[in-house]
Amino acid sequence: MNLNGFLYFWAEPWHFPLLSVKGLGIPFGFNIFYTDSYPLAALITKILPLSQAPNIYPACIAAAILLQMVSGTYLARCCGLRSPAALMVGIMLIFMPFFLFRFVHIALANHWIILIGLAETIRHRPGHQGRLVLLSLIALLTHAYLLAMIFPLFLIASLRAALLTPTPARKFLVESMGTVGLMVGLAYSIGLVGHGLTPLPPDNFGQASLNLLSPFIPQRSGLLPGRDIIDATGYQYEGYAYLGAGSLVLMLAAAWIAVRKGIPKLSGPVVLLPLLLGLFWLYALSNRIYLGHHLLLTVDLPEVILKIAAQMRNSGRFFWPVGYALVGLSLFLLQKHLRPAALYGLLGAALVLQIIDAGPMRKVARHDLSDRRTPGIDATLWDRNFAQSQRILVEPPFGCAPMPDWPVIVDLQNVAARKNVPINSLYAARAMRTCDDVRTATEAEPRVPGTLFVFVGPQAASVPRPDLSCHSLRIPRQLHKLWMPHDASGETELTICSAKPT
Repeated sequence: MNLNGFLYFWAEPWHFPLLSVKGLGIPFGFNIFYTDSYPLAALITKILPLSQAPNIYPACIAAAILLQMVSGTYLARCCGLRSPAALMVGIMLIFMPFFLFRFVHIALANHWIILIGLAETIRHRPGHQGRLVLLSLIALLTHAYLLAMIFPLFLIASLRAALLTPTPARKFLVESMGTVGLMVGLAYSIGLVGHGLTPLPPDNFGQASLNLLSPFIPQRSGLLPGRDIIDATGYQYEGYAYLGAGSLVLMLAAAWIAVRKGIPKLSGPVVLLPLLLGLFWLYALSNRIYLGHHLLLTVDLPEVILKIAAQMRNSGRFFWPVGYALVGLSLFLLQKHLRPAALYGLLGAALVLQIIDAGPMRKVARHDLSDRRTPGIDATLWDRNFAQSQRILVEPPFGCAPMPDWPVIVDLQNVAARKNVPINSLYAARAMRTCDDVRTATEAEPRVPGTLFVFVGPQAASVPRPDLSCHSLRIPRQLHKLWMPHDASGETELTICSAKPT
């Protein structure tokens, strides 16, 4: 999904809006923001004088790892640690399990944006909110969920700074509205304004949520193996939030100190950050709160609230800033009350435990990056059946066809993207058209040479098409970690048709 959007973006000339592509999701086109193609990296790469489209995955993941260490070190310094100890924390945060879990997603792997946002908010230097403005713009060019986490940090930093001035209301409104104006302008330039999406239904909220046990119970652990991700709904893998043994050790030590010594009382504007993080945690839990596989509580929300909340359906992700903030709070308490030798010893032990505990997640990350699954449609099959096509129309496309057929449709899209052949089917985080819209557009397409129609399903072979020349192709189904993790029996049948020569 990520790379496909980038390849179509790379192949097309520059045009406005910047991120819209015509070759994906034909005849309507699509915006690669919704294929999670890491727009910032895509824009930078397209500017470079390269002769062919590179595979941006390795560079993006390497940059995410490096920036995770650098930003983690910066956060630790903002929490009071000196450079050697802060660097140990930065290295430890590379092995945060819920960070490693995101390596398959080049945009959401940029947790460094969250770490810097927290660090700048904690540091709280009035007059320096510009850094959070810049970070919000970077987040907008990275992923919508990161923007939803960072922009509120800017708002509370701006409010805290405004409260120190004689006219706080005016100061806050001018600063916040100016930033909103910048973001709307950037959103318009990349095609996010004036191009509607198909809204997600209200029942999408409350499924991909945070499980109460997820941050604290070892899952895919190297120290306590045997437990997979705690998932009560089938979608709570999106809320996977295990902090790792090293982080938990730091938090337990900090909790012990807090019980004995107490924690500093918060008052005035300082409470804004804990309040925001509390709201993030509640949103991550959603209105259906699970403890393990037990539903503890269901909160009936008005449908209008559910409709709004469902637009960011993977609410469990909002634990990420909370998890990093818990580590930061622990560091603050530890550096305040421990002697240097004890602090370094504790950090060293935590680092070793975190690395060992993250062993299985590192293996999963390496496997995801290598993508060892043999595609159902490879270059040889493409050359025999699709090579003469100038446009491909799949009916029904991905998301509208039965789920067992999805991997084969995605394989077809992958090869089409590498060959730069326009296709109507797309695997994306969000849809801009309904299945009915796509079907109507496909039926209206003229039967002309160069346009290839791919009908999915065994029933398609029996439909008479006197204006088309067709043949059938059966492709064995394969396991896929998202759609078919356990059973891949059967075959996907494709009926491939082209216009008869006149």
